[in-house]
Amino acid sequence: MSIISGGKIIYNKLEEFGVKKVFGYSGGAIMGLFDCFYNQNKIQLYIPPHEAFVGFQAIGYSKSHSKNLGVGIVTSGPGVLNCITPLLDAQNDSTAFLLLSGNVPVKSTGKRSFQEAPAVDVTKSLTKWSYAVKNINELPYVMDEAIFIAMEGKQGSVHIDLPKCIISSSITDNIFKEYFYPKTLDKLHYFNINNINKYPKSLEEIKLNNKIKKQNDYENGYNKLVELIKIAKKPVIIAGNGVNDSYKLLRKFAKKTNIPVTTTIHAMGSFREDDKLSLGFHGMHGIPSANMCIQESDLIINLGGRFCDRTTGPNYGLKAIEAYKKNKGGIVHINIEEKEFNMSVKTHININSSCENFFKKIITKLDDSYDRQEWFSQINKFKKNYPLIYEKKDKPNTQSVIIELNKQITKLRKDKNKEFKIVADVGNNQMISCQFLEFTEPRQFISSGSVGSMGTSLPYAIGQGLHYKNNKKTNIISIIGDGGFEMCLTDLKSINRYNLENIKILVCNNQNLSMVNCWEKLFFNYNEIACDNNDSPPYDKISENYGIKSFYVDNYKDLKYKINLWLNYEKSSLLHCKINKSFCFPLVSPGNSLDNMILSENELKTKKINKSEVPS
Repeated sequence: MSIISGGKIIYNKLEEFGVKKVFGYSGGAIMGLFDCFYNQNKIQLYIPPHEAFVGFQAIGYSKSHSKNLGVGIVTSGPGVLNCITPLLDAQNDSTAFLLLSGNVPVKSTGKRSFQEAPAVDVTKSLTKWSYAVKNINELPYVMDEAIFIAMEGKQGSVHIDLPKCIISSSITDNIFKEYFYPKTLDKLHYFNINNINKYPKSLEEIKLNNKIKKQNDYENGYNKLVELIKIAKKPVIIAGNGVNDSYKLLRKFAKKTNIPVTTTIHAMGSFREDDKLSLGFHGMHGIPSANMCIQESDLIINLGGRFCDRTTGPNYGLKAIEAYKKNKGGIVHINIEEKEFNMSVKTHININSSCENFFKKIITKLDDSYDRQEWFSQINKFKKNYPLIYEKKDKPNTQSVIIELNKQITKLRKDKNKEFKIVADVGNNQMISCQFLEFTEPRQFISSGSVGSMGTSLPYAIGQGLHYKNNKKTNIISIIGDGGFEMCLTDLKSINRYNLENIKILVCNNQNLSMVNCWEKLFFNYNEIACDNNDSPPYDKISENYGIKSFYVDNYKDLKYKINLWLNYEKSSLLHCKINKSFCFPLVSPGNSLDNMILSENELKTKKINKSEVPS
């Protein structure tokens, strides 16, 4: 029997669950936990220059591999409140993230004490679970549950609030043996150590009967889907984030059924984009032919995606809905999270399953040959008639930079067996990267999706760089606009602090928030008021001051040469590209269906735009 502090209980639990990296920013209320990392070497502690970067670096690390738990530790008040955006970002993008925040002692709660915040009240609607520890005795069980909830099923964010007195007080370690606590999510998302009882028998029976009914419904769904795959004339697979861990089975399923595949941005590369069945990504700025295919399809099979509003719209799946009425098609949703069903789009067949289990089960039920010749003939016409269009001007723009980048990283992958992971920020740089970079493996591209948080690319890249730190063949490319870069440029400090040599930063500087500026022009009669960044500083000089090698280019003549120098520099480096502003097409404006796209600047004069609905 020994005495152990609350802080040490937390540290031991992290170690027990195999956590190797933790990101944190200290403060008075959380010092008792930070002290437990002193002279310890089993868990590496990383200290970014801002609490928000604690969250985003942890998320970047977690996004690198589904078995990575991103762990952040911050203090009370402003510390935890600066992590609100990372919590929502991780939750909405199904990323495992555990935030541990300090708070004032229990006796000081509710008195507007210094750096007090009602943290759980703020975070409970943003997370899978948010809980304030009330008694040190419950701490080991809360930690078990927190890690389990963050990692299990559809991953997401969990927040545990730790009053200062809980962290600093101590108990004897034999208290752990006095309670039985099942590791199960089959209960309400709150914790009370004095009320851990099994459900009454009657409720257990109801739950069992419901489970059997659902299993029968899902089995019928499998059989119906197999039938529809045989008779559908124009099927399409939508691959979402949930396929990344079973991408080989996705490829097998697509090839066996001869169905073309389009992806969300989180699943790019899960199906090789150089494959003849690939349509690329779809949505508001997606590949035009992919958008056309979805609208034309009579059978839409969504695997591990969630029908985001950026990828749907009015009349979505209209032909699939008509085919369903004739028993010849429909909209199918496979997802590990039941709550996703019918949330945004009314679907006809729902199968609650991981994508891996779905593939393993359905592949055994399929035939060996499916003729889609007429469908692929139409798809080829879509590709020819709806190309990606951008205007080439006197100076490079984001498209020309990304196109040249794609050429060079493709060559380096082939000639030197190098690998590049792309981490895009939010805005035109993000969408243009999705359009013109070619992805062949899952998780070659990560970005802030649903929340769309600018300034995430660099801290994400740093977190991912730590995952690949010992892999000398893998570089992380942070693609970021000038607006996003100014939100996170102080995180350049982390590259040298963490001794990272695998980070390549590409700043596409058009001195403008170009995506929002486009909307000013389209929806607000060219009233340009909030997007100008003409007073931006010389980013290459800033990079040098942080000890990071930099390169600069502002013309076509030197573009290829400078990208080559930057990519092949042996350590982390930054390329500052001074470029022209450009639109990102296609654009599906709000209120329009996916096949009603603005494809070029010329169409701006002829397309009817509903100016009352501005993109969010």
